[in-house]
Amino acid sequence: MKTDVVRLMHPPIGLDLGDLSVKMIQLDRKGKGHVIRSFAKSSIPRKSIENGEIQDPDAVVQAIKSVIEKGKPKKTNTRRVMCSIPETKAFLRVIDMPKMSEEEMKEAIHWEIEENIPLAIDQVYYDYEVLKSSLSQGKKNREDVLIVAVARRVVDSFIEVVEKAGLEVMGMEIESLAQARCLLPDAQKEGRSVLVLDIGDRRTSLLFSVGNSIAFTSSTPISSQMITDAYVGHFRITQEKAEKMKIEQGIGSPVIRDPFFRASEPVLENLYSQIQHSMDFISANLGQTRKIDEILLCGGGSNTKHLPLYLSRKTGVPVRIGDPWINVSLGKNIPPISRQEAIQYSTAIGLALQSLYFAYEDIS
Repeated sequence: MKTDVVRLMHPPIGLDLGDLSVKMIQLDRKGKGHVIRSFAKSSIPRKSIENGEIQDPDAVVQAIKSVIEKGKPKKTNTRRVMCSIPETKAFLRVIDMPKMSEEEMKEAIHWEIEENIPLAIDQVYYDYEVLKSSLSQGKKNREDVLIVAVARRVVDSFIEVVEKAGLEVMGMEIESLAQARCLLPDAQKEGRSVLVLDIGDRRTSLLFSVGNSIAFTSSTPISSQMITDAYVGHFRITQEKAEKMKIEQGIGSPVIRDPFFRASEPVLENLYSQIQHSMDFISANLGQTRKIDEILLCGGGSNTKHLPLYLSRKTGVPVRIGDPWINVSLGKNIPPISRQEAIQYSTAIGLALQSLYFAYEDIS
C-alpha cells in the first residue's frame, strides 16, 4: 500500500532585485493565515545594475547578503528564493488564439514567440498561461494567452549573483506579475479594469489588467528622482535637501500652484503624458473601450504627497495608493512594517505569495 507523505517546508523568500535596491520578505503560515517572518531592504551601489542588466556582480552579491542578514523581526529560515526579473528586460504579450489541445498549444506558442519576440527562440526563456477570461468579449472558440519571454543572458546573470550570495533560486517572475498578485484582490470583479503605476527611483512601470488578467505592460524613464532633481535646479539646493523637501512637501499643491508644484510640474506633465499614451493604446489595441475603473500606485514614489490628487484630476480616473496586504491574511496581527513603507515591497510581497506554493513538498 502506498502512503503519501507531505513534509512541511519553510516558504521561500520573495527577493526583489532593482537597479538601486534589493528588498526581501518571507511570509509564513499561521493556521489558515499568514505571518510576516522577515523583511529588509538594502541599497545597491549606483551603476551596479543599469537598466536591468548587472554591471558589477560582486556589489550585487554583497547587497543580497546584506539584505538577508538584516532581516527582522526574525531571521529568515530558508535559503530558497523567488526572484524578480526586471520589467525592462521582459517581453509580455497577450495573443488571441483558437482553442486547442495542450500539445497543440505548446507547438503554436513556439511559433507565436518567434513571430512576436525580437529575439531568436533559442536566446530566451519563455512561458505562457491561458487566461481564465477573455479580455475581449464575444469571441467563440477562441481564448487569450499571456506569453512572457526574457533573454537567457539576463536570467542567467541574475541567477548567478543570487547563487553566489548563497541562496537557491526556486523560480523567477517579472515584476508586473508579482505586483498584480500583491495589489489586485483575489476576488477582483470580472471585467474591472485597473492601471497599476510602479513609481521608482529610476523608472515608472505601467501594468494594465482586466479582472485578474494582465493585458499590457510598459516602462518609462520618468521617476521620482526626477522630482528631486527638479527641486535641486529650481531652488538651487543640494540633493540631500531636495530629497528632504520632496518627502515633506511632495509635489506641492496642484490647487494653489505653490512653488513646489511649479517646480515639479514639468515632470508630472511628462508622467501624465505617458499614462495617457498607454490609456490610448489600451483603448485602440486591446478592445478596451470602457474607461479604466481605477489607477493604483505602488513603489517608493507612490508616497509622494498630493500625487494621487494630481493624477486623478488629470486623468479623470480615481487614483489611490495600493494596499500591499490585500491578499495577505494577517488576521488581527499588526504588520511589523508600516503601510507607507510596505508599498515599496509590493513586488517582493507578490513573489512571497507565489512562493507559498513551494511550502509543501511531496516526498511520497
